Amino acid sequence: GINRSTAGKCRIEQGWDGCPPEDRDALPWTPSTGLVIRSNTVTNVGGDGIVVQMNTGALVEHNTVSDVANLPNGSNAAVWAWNADYTLFQYNVVTNSQKINQNDGTAWDADYGSRNTVFQYNLSYDNAGGGMFYCGCGNWKIEGLGFATDATYRYNISVGDGIAAELANIPGNVNTERFQFLSGVTDSSSYNNTIVIPTAARAGEYKLNGTNDTGNGLLLANNLFVTSKEIAPDTYDSAT
Repeated sequence: GINRSTAGKCRIEQGWDGCPPEDRDALPWTPSTGLVIRSNTVTNVGGDGIVVQMNTGALVEHNTVSDVANLPNGSNAAVWAWNADYTLFQYNVVTNSQKINQNDGTAWDADYGSRNTVFQYNLSYDNAGGGMFYCGCGNWKIEGLGFATDATYRYNISVGDGIAAELANIPGNVNTERFQFLSGVTDSSSYNNTIVIPTAARAGEYKLNGTNDTGNGLLLANNLFVTSKEIAPDTYDSAT
């Protein structure tokens, strides 16, 4: 995959993850700038597809990502930002992300420590983990810290997310039957999107929002959900 990172990662927004006290002054968050990731094809990757870290103002556009997170390598998703600010993801296509012994496997992810992340005009289809992930997963480290903040998911199309196009026959790999997962997000929004529920989803089982107890603050507005069957009520479910 494609990963842009720096050693200067330490700040309170990411819950000081991997930053013992002696590193907080020695390795302060020092973002790179001027990053553009454009017109790439990323396929058959055991881990992540495209990741932006310790950056401000990155532009990620016109990329195609498929068949990623297809090995048991931990928490992986297709296209995402961690501990980065003002990242813009647009005109990208993602399909067939897998979900092996993890809680990701989504097409898109605004991860903990990220601020002002925008996903717009993207297409995702047939990803095992679902379409969008708001992952404030740093909250487990220090309560109240490490949320995804000011993330926006708008003008996107999601078709069949939650069930992979081809689920790899690997132990622990599962379809989630969900559109998005909320795990610690604040001051964020999802609006003006079109979401087509998988035709293979079980009646009454597909979740528009999977959640856990990390805490969430997300506006859902003016989204079009297309389905021919009953969906599950949006309920708290820490197991998914």
